[in-house]
Amino acid sequence: VIQQRMGEYKEGEIRFNLMAVIGDRRKMLSEQITSVDRDISRLMAELEKLRLGESKDLGDVESRIAGLNSERAGLEHLVDLENGKFARYQFDNSLRKLNFIPFIYQLVRAMAEKGVLEPAVEKAKEKAKNRPRQQRPDM
Repeated sequence: VIQQRMGEYKEGEIRFNLMAVIGDRRKMLSEQITSVDRDISRLMAELEKLRLGESKDLGDVESRIAGLNSERAGLEHLVDLENGKFARYQFDNSLRKLNFIPFIYQLVRAMAEKGVLEPAVEKAKEKAKNRPRQQRPDM
């Protein structure tokens, strides 16, 4: 289906993007943390049994527990990163809902009243002249 859709366009022309719907990574990471916690609990119980029997396998079990604790810390870090990403998304979305036109109007009006609007416009025009033009492909 995707190749058929791509065939509808001229060669070298890109007019659509391919997006996928994926699950929440935070949920997946939380499930992995739960799984690691279960493994740690199981190994802790095994460690207690080995301590009672004075076995030589204590070091092996302790090192596996340490490895799982390290894995858990890494997963928690990934959850924190995902939570930060969602906080940024929420902030960005709140900005998209705001109407900045009254603010811009008041800003331009205040600049005009102070006499700094005309010099700012001239300066912007001069910058635009000195900036190299970007080539836009014909659509």
